[in-house]
Amino acid sequence: MKSARRVFEFLEYFAAVQRSVSVAELATHYGYPNSSVSSIMRTMVGMGYLSYNGSARTYLPTARLTFLVDWVATQLYDQERVRAIMQDLSDATGETILLGVQNGIQAQYVQIIDATGPVRLHAEPGSFRGLGTTAVGHILLARHDDAQISRLIRRINSDTPDPSKKLDPSALIEKVRKARAQGYALSISGVVKGAGAIAMLLPESLGATPLAIGISSVEAVIVGNEQAYVDLLRRTIQKRTVGAANWGEQT
Repeated sequence: MKSARRVFEFLEYFAAVQRSVSVAELATHYGYPNSSVSSIMRTMVGMGYLSYNGSARTYLPTARLTFLVDWVATQLYDQERVRAIMQDLSDATGETILLGVQNGIQAQYVQIIDATGPVRLHAEPGSFRGLGTTAVGHILLARHDDAQISRLIRRINSDTPDPSKKLDPSALIEKVRKARAQGYALSISGVVKGAGAIAMLLPESLGATPLAIGISSVEAVIVGNEQAYVDLLRRTIQKRTVGAANWGEQT
């Protein structure tokens, strides 16, 4: 189990840094023994998923790894258009741009563009956040009716041993109703104190799985630019969605 987990951690690291890496770098980042990291990397080289540069003593994913999974994204959503929306938002704001899906009782960030400005809120692709504590989670919950949301809250609370961290069902349902009515969700200090985000659902024409896109920054930026960011999200989504109505039939 440890080895399987580490393989995926290393692949996530490659996705984050987008360059070749050494055993020492991975071992330092994750706090694992060099020997353990080296063994896993050698196995992946032997299977053809990584290449090894002997002179630099670094590893890099091969095309085989790309071909193994590239069909998944094309089945789930229109990667080109969604990525274009994210890049447009990044260029316009300089803030962290999040793309999330519901994964069981959590929200999961499947793609992230890091902030380019002086204040950078970092999140890792593949990381999980609470459905009840984030803007992405709230707008994903807005797809469900109140009865479904109540069931999800009960599941979340049953998996939360700390009583102080359990969700207030009435308060959360009220937040989700507001998000549903206004077409976007706003969260402040949901996960990181002093940080916030604004999120919207992407149109169904952009993917077979429900997607939420968000702009994240410090509280003052999000609160001060709430309406401007909402308008920007709507304009950008509309611009990039034109012509995507038949996308699902083309994949």
